[in-house]
Amino acid sequence: MSLLIKAVNYSEKDEKLNITISENDRIIDIRKNIHKKSVYFSKMSYNRIGFFIFVPKKSLIEYEKSQKNSKKVFRSENNVFDLKENYPEKMELSNKNDLKIFESYPYIKENSEKLILYYYDLGIQINTPLANVIEYSFPIIILIYYIFKYNNIKLNKIQIWTIIMIIFHYLKRVFESIFIHIQINTMELKMFLIECLYYIIYFGLFTQKYIFTIEKDLDNSIKYIFVLLFFISEINNYHCHIILRKIRLENKNKREIPEGNIFGYVYCANYFWEICSWLFISLFSSIKSMYFFTLIGSIVMSLWALEKKKFYTKMLLKNHDKINTDKMAIIPFII
Repeated sequence: MSLLIKAVNYSEKDEKLNITISENDRIIDIRKNIHKKSVYFSKMSYNRIGFFIFVPKKSLIEYEKSQKNSKKVFRSENNVFDLKENYPEKMELSNKNDLKIFESYPYIKENSEKLILYYYDLGIQINTPLANVIEYSFPIIILIYYIFKYNNIKLNKIQIWTIIMIIFHYLKRVFESIFIHIQINTMELKMFLIECLYYIIYFGLFTQKYIFTIEKDLDNSIKYIFVLLFFISEINNYHCHIILRKIRLENKNKREIPEGNIFGYVYCANYFWEICSWLFISLFSSIKSMYFFTLIGSIVMSLWALEKKKFYTKMLLKNHDKINTDKMAIIPFII
């Protein structure tokens, strides 16, 4: 069975097109379908097209009443169509998962002729792996530039090990971006520029310059413990990415709650080890701007982790699985 649904560009209401959607179609295919028929999207941005459907409120209430005795949770965010609490007449198509479009939502089948699929462009996009490689490569390039610029300075042990840790970290990130992460989506250009400001301008150009102003050398070998802890954190972070890669490959890029490493204590173990790595670099180098860089990154990753915890909890509720209330988002026993 296939349905013909009218689609309207939300920013250009006069542009209309009809797309045929079958039960076997997935969200990504719908985006490709719209991309082929619309001049508003580039090849790199079709999988970041946003969707939502306006439904007559009266019809929606009637349908909700008819589903009262159903075992399915109508207002579940894990359904393909996510019902917004503040706008009961508006349903937004989730783009977080590559789910079948009609999964758990017979209303769309039954009322397809009454519905209009609105879509909109999320702006200029850049390929995510490419964006990551740029963001992680430039700090290394800038650091090498500084090494040659300050070649008249005899580097002490703190400076040398700080440089080694930073280069190791970013080489690892570049390697993961190319060979480990499974990323089929794109990144909004605005977000890419913000991340460039953070990684390349603030850290690359500004913070790394202070490495060459460190005057105090290692007066106590106990400080090497931070170097050891840094490499332990990096190895664990890499292990977490391998676990996440395996899940995506085995489940065809669908979500599943990860296990292993310290995923039993936190939902985002990879973020936890990332924070640890930068914390140990900061403690070892004692550069103030490095501490600030770590703090900002920790705040952002904590917010991401809290969102992921919400998502994973809803996934467990949907599957009727037991929820571990002691499991934190990012830092064991704390957050």
